[in-house]
Amino acid sequence: LALAEMASDQLDELMGVLGRMRDAADRLASSSGDDDAFREAATDASLLFLELKATNRAALEGVEATRATTAKAKLDLDHKRLELQNVLYEKGHIQKEIRACQDFRSAYDDETIGLCSVAEFKRRAPGEWKEAGDDPHAVMLKRLSHELAERKKLCELEKELEARKRTLQDGIKSRRKFLDGLGNQLKGLKRSTAPLQEHLALPITVEEKRKGAARLLPPPLYVTYTQLAAAREAFDDDFEVHIEGSVADAEALQRKAAAAEEEEARRREEGAAAETVAEAEYKAAGTFAGDEEETRKSKRARVSENERAVDESDPYAAHPLRVELRLGGASFTFTYLHNLHVVTANVKPREGGASANKGNR
Repeated sequence: LALAEMASDQLDELMGVLGRMRDAADRLASSSGDDDAFREAATDASLLFLELKATNRAALEGVEATRATTAKAKLDLDHKRLELQNVLYEKGHIQKEIRACQDFRSAYDDETIGLCSVAEFKRRAPGEWKEAGDDPHAVMLKRLSHELAERKKLCELEKELEARKRTLQDGIKSRRKFLDGLGNQLKGLKRSTAPLQEHLALPITVEEKRKGAARLLPPPLYVTYTQLAAAREAFDDDFEVHIEGSVADAEALQRKAAAAEEEEARRREEGAAAETVAEAEYKAAGTFAGDEEETRKSKRARVSENERAVDESDPYAAHPLRVELRLGGASFTFTYLHNLHVVTANVKPREGGASANKGNR
């Protein structure tokens, strides 16, 4: 505004000088014959030219000052515009961060981190709930603080339980060590008491050997032996029941049967997918007519584990162990034939008869 007023004043002054110069020119033109008037008019015109040059100089200086002021104002304007752009950029960045925080959805919700529900937190910590008020953020901070305190307590409890567990494990190890050595001690005790058992007619060791051999019997012979042994103990009848044969061969047969069972289980696992596909094809084709018969055949084929290890080429292959019933003067020997799935009974007279039987008892 000051520059505009200065420019207006300079323009008015210039117009005044030009007007006076026009008057001086008119006087010069009208005083062609009068030398004194001409000289006076020429002097006034020269002074007006000097005033015009001073006015022009002042105008140019005003222009330079105006340019300098304009450049400075422009520089200040550019600086303010740059500051405005920086502020707008910061504003946009902050608004973006605010939107990101508002739209943030944690990958770990309350169920994932095991945070108790709001109702549970309100019930467990009513004081903290009242301090939080209605601000959801404050409520979440209080819930997290409460959860942290609870988990610290649980960690302390876990340490106590771990220490108790180690104590119990040490006790179990010591007891297990005692039990592991107890077997050898019992075996030594049995060996040392064997003469006493024979002297007092206490066949404890013999009965244990019989029970161990009975476990190797096939199911039909095992049932026969247990029934006869139970009848003898219950009724105190005048007969004896024994297990005859090679225990070593029976154990080898059982190991062979176990290996065959493992091999069969492995084959069943490998063929499970193929069987599933085959069953689906059977369902689609409607060819389940012979399934029940095959199932019955497979069940009959799995009567005993020991039968899998027997040579099928010999139809009269017998189990290595036999059950012998000594009754009076006769001896009944029960033998199991694997491939025929039958139990045979062989009767033969026994030397000494009933008297020998009583003497053996």
